[in-house]
Amino acid sequence: MVLTNGTSVFTLGDATAFDGQGGTEFVSAQSFAGELPLKIEAAVPFAVVRAGYADLDMSFTIPACLMSAGFLLMALHYVRRSRVPAFDLERAIARGQIKPYYQPVINLRTGELVGCEVLCRWEKRNGEVVPPGAFIDYAEVTGLAIPMTLSLMQQVKFDSGELCRQMPDLKVSINLFEGHFHDGSIIEDVQAIFGNSPIAYRQLVF
Repeated sequence: MVLTNGTSVFTLGDATAFDGQGGTEFVSAQSFAGELPLKIEAAVPFAVVRAGYADLDMSFTIPACLMSAGFLLMALHYVRRSRVPAFDLERAIARGQIKPYYQPVINLRTGELVGCEVLCRWEKRNGEVVPPGAFIDYAEVTGLAIPMTLSLMQQVKFDSGELCRQMPDLKVSINLFEGHFHDGSIIEDVQAIFGNSPIAYRQLVF
């Protein structure tokens, strides 16, 4: 209990850990005594609170594990049924066979080219072109979408650098995947690829 000016009235229990000196996590609450200049603050160690809900914690943990196992089985089932043979896509990315295709973005009022969206196709050595619908979902499930995007960005830098230099208002749109938002390294990757390129950051759309 303290006065509203910070003067301590009395303390029950050991307050040193709660003051940040012990490194213990707390669940805390505070309340003011109406018009009186008093503030009451109470705190309980998080470990004590958690121990009181051990049964509830277990009742959530077991269903979460079962749901995770079910999701993993579904993902494995999807991969097995995929039209993409195992490891083929990984080799294709390493060989640079995932190529950027540029879909133009046109200003309908002026008819001018204002940008492009980077799409991708898998160009195999035998000349076959695989549409993205056959491998994009597979790439996302297996985590290959991230190295695939990095490969595309490298190619975009070399393909579009001079055009972006000549057209400073041109926008280049690159699609990202859910996995990119779980890993902050995408920011460093963009900086490493485009940092010293003719393509300015303001010309990139993600």
